[in-house]
Amino acid sequence: MRRLCLGLPIALAGCVGGGDGDSCSPEGEKIADAHYALSTLTGDADALYYLDWENTDSEGNRGVTLVMRLAKGGGEPEVMVRSEAEEAYAKNRIAVDELDVYYLDHCIPAAPTCARLMRVAKRGGAAQVLVEDRIYDFALHGDSVFYSTSDESGLQGGEPDGTIWRRPKDGGDSSEVVGGLYHLRDIDLDADGILYFTDTAGPELGPWRLRRPDYSLVTFDLQWFAPRIAAEDDAYVYLLADSRIVRVPTQSGEAEPASPPRENGIAAAALFDGVLYGTDNGMWRSEGDDGPSHYECGAVLAVTGGGAAYQELAGETEEANAIWVDDAFVYWSSYRGAVFRTPR
Repeated sequence: MRRLCLGLPIALAGCVGGGDGDSCSPEGEKIADAHYALSTLTGDADALYYLDWENTDSEGNRGVTLVMRLAKGGGEPEVMVRSEAEEAYAKNRIAVDELDVYYLDHCIPAAPTCARLMRVAKRGGAAQVLVEDRIYDFALHGDSVFYSTSDESGLQGGEPDGTIWRRPKDGGDSSEVVGGLYHLRDIDLDADGILYFTDTAGPELGPWRLRRPDYSLVTFDLQWFAPRIAAEDDAYVYLLADSRIVRVPTQSGEAEPASPPRENGIAAAALFDGVLYGTDNGMWRSEGDDGPSHYECGAVLAVTGGGAAYQELAGETEEANAIWVDDAFVYWSSYRGAVFRTPR
């Protein structure tokens, strides 16, 4: 199951929630503080993992990535890795398997389209560089790591430079799975190892497609911003598009709503036990070009009734843009620097 941070700009990814003002009174239990710009979260049976960062240049607003582990019940977060690469904010991809934590880090020296795919053992130790390339996304399946390379993190020149690669976890060379793709963005694999990805048919930024290597599943009439893959099950792939969560049959068929629309969309989503969970991360609004701005609070939501309604699990949230769920709690991270949970 994929649970990820979307990493969208706040002004574009937020949704309108509860009260007005520049601060809210977030519901839910805060279980950890973090630095500003926290935008990842995943977990296992024992702990949560996320990419925090340490400010090393307050004037330049630059810092280094910290790989963090937090016991589910809370307490002091543990720094597993302090990166040696300095750049503004941590990247927004992290995943775990039984033994290791995988994540993206900045290259040395930093370059807009360059990222390092890293791994650190949960038991501790030094981080290992698996691949350094124009990596945009990655996914874990079985004994392999799949990752995408393209210029989508920076240049976006429109050339068919997108490629999906497969690399054994225990070492060895990467092999090409599919290449020659335009604007390759998200990749994901279901439980059976079927690969899904988003791209475009040509050099323009849209319309966007959800594809498998052998055929295209559906085309979204969207420009500029690609739909984000959020989760999958035996029957559907779930994406964030059209200001809501949508689902696409894994074999063929049209995209259909899996949740009601929110005014400015859903920032992140997760699927657990057949229930969809999402974050409405609020919205900064300005009263005209020169008017004052104010923040409208967001919420953490569950989708019930076959997508007919939302249940609000926690209101007054502040820029909640990553979510992870287990059998007891819904966890989320705030871009303003905190990790929360609430019973599901």
